[in-house]
Amino acid sequence: MKENNLERLAELAKIEFLPEELARMENDMTSIIELMDSLRDVELNEAFGEDEVLRLAMLREDASLKSMETVLLVSQSPEGADFSIPKILE
Repeated sequence: MKENNLERLAELAKIEFLPEELARMENDMTSIIELMDSLRDVELNEAFGEDEVLRLAMLREDASLKSMETVLLVSQSPEGADFSIPKILE
């Protein structure tokens, strides 16, 4: 991964790196990308067997579903008007 791409990615993720961390991260990201690229060469029939490939092919398609009506959703909230979500990040 090129350093300018990594810097842009870090900016988008709101992560700051020291120069030495950036160099190490560049090597790590390059290794990860190479590993992911090598997965393209894996033949599913060899890795899983034909039965498993067929089972994977029969998984349902992603489909969007109608969401709950706002009135019904709000009526199910513990406080009657909104949901409270505990803060987990500072």
